[in-house]
Amino acid sequence: MPVEFTHVYNQFNPIDFSQPIAIDYFNNSIRMTFACVNFGQKNNIHYEYSLGDGSEPWQNIGNSGEMTFANLPHGDYQFNVRAVTNDGSIIGKTSTLFFTIRPAHSIMRQALPGVIPPSALRSE
Repeated sequence: MPVEFTHVYNQFNPIDFSQPIAIDYFNNSIRMTFACVNFGQKNNIHYEYSLGDGSEPWQNIGNSGEMTFANLPHGDYQFNVRAVTNDGSIIGKTSTLFFTIRPAHSIMRQALPGVIPPSALRSE
């Protein structure tokens, strides 16, 4: 069984993770919960993750099934998670969640369209 994402949150707000995820820079935290249903080895499972393009080393996060990232810089992210038995065997496939933290300047452009008309930016 692969690891399944159960919930994704930005701050305390749930995110529909069936759609592309884009988070505003000023609310740049994300929390994911996940689980691996493997009844035969329920007490023998821990999770590992990597954040980036998939080439980063795996980090053991224990058996909590939850990961939070806060104050991430803007950019595109790939969160990979997998279940591993205590003897090191990987259970199922790696599950991946893609998300973007928008840059601060894109937020300002969205918030202030037309505040400074283009004609005001010309030098004379």
